[in-house]
Amino acid sequence: MADAGFTYVPLVIPEDSTSDPSDVDGPRRLDTPMEEHELANTEMARTTRGYGILTPEVMDGDDAGSTGPNAQIVADLTPSERADYFDALYGHPSGNLAVSPESCAGLALAEFPDPLSDEAVSAASNEAHDLLLAAIEADPRTVEAGRAWSACMHHAGFEFEIRPDAQGYVWDLYAEHIGPLEAAASEQGVDPRTLLDPEIASALIAEEVAIATADFTCWLPLLQVREDVSADMEPGIVARYPVLADALGY
Repeated sequence: MADAGFTYVPLVIPEDSTSDPSDVDGPRRLDTPMEEHELANTEMARTTRGYGILTPEVMDGDDAGSTGPNAQIVADLTPSERADYFDALYGHPSGNLAVSPESCAGLALAEFPDPLSDEAVSAASNEAHDLLLAAIEADPRTVEAGRAWSACMHHAGFEFEIRPDAQGYVWDLYAEHIGPLEAAASEQGVDPRTLLDPEIASALIAEEVAIATADFTCWLPLLQVREDVSADMEPGIVARYPVLADALGY
């Protein structure tokens, strides 16, 4: 990135991070627990933009760099500089497509490949992950925590039985109020959410943010239970796939 004329600050993974592939204290996790910064970013998003369903995009292009050590660097760039930045980093001006092998990120990945990128390991990882998610969902601890989430949402004034229902309700609002505007928006080349009456948009966004904020608060205990169940279940499931177990360091 320096050769391309840009400053890029590598993300330094904390020593106690559970997502560090080089962690010498144990195997790499198939189902990586959320880090503190990820939770903080999620909380900020939910309490300001809800799920991002009804709120128009803040800026065009990829939002890579909106969090992390390069956030301010990207924010200070002009639109044309930002396009050049992502073109150098990923090989595409928006950064929304697959990483180009000739880009800075592509060259780094080639020099330091992820063991999970191997075709056989990747196939085993996908299958094992599906089994793990099914086991987590079926575990009595998760089922009980899901009921607790629903009760918490009820206490906050929202009647949802399961978490997908919350976002599903907001998507229904989108279909009702914004869906009919998509054709006109396409002709104008704009985000259809910008064509909604401001007063109606404000009320809908406020409702989405309220739901998403309550969802985040009620989800934290459920998240902890799911991560505990995942930690219990994962070793046995990964052991069924020797090639995956070896790649993860089991």
